[in-house]
Amino acid sequence: MPGAALSALALVPPLHLTLASTPDAVRAALVRVGSALAEAGLRPGACGMVELVIAESLNNIAEHAYRGTGTGEIVLRLVHLSGAIEVTLIDSGQPYPEGALPKAGTFPALTGGRATLPEGGFGWCLIRRLTSQLIYTRKNGRNRLFLRMDLDCLA
Repeated sequence: MPGAALSALALVPPLHLTLASTPDAVRAALVRVGSALAEAGLRPGACGMVELVIAESLNNIAEHAYRGTGTGEIVLRLVHLSGAIEVTLIDSGQPYPEGALPKAGTFPALTGGRATLPEGGFGWCLIRRLTSQLIYTRKNGRNRLFLRMDLDCLA
């Protein structure tokens, strides 16, 4: 696993959560993540960016990987290293189409009035812009998403 050699350098104990793929469980997990990041001494701006990446990733799993299959389980592991946050998300939902993450796109156009603004299309652009490493694998019916965020690159 990426970062495994660095795990010994973790600044605080890793956060390990198992949650259901429901909106309430995702929200509760994000509260725990936010508290752990604040307790680790991350700047508020960096905390917000890390939480945003994790929220988008968890919502993608809940909304897409488990679509049509009911509620599933998501495992979240967060490690705070010197200069970086590494997150691994594991689920047993459907694989990404074609076995790969969506291609890097561009943010949707924000022209026109409020009623014409797009509801979605921002998630993968945000995730890709805020991570320095993003790896997706599927093995034995389980999806594994690894995200690394370098703290010096976050607000």
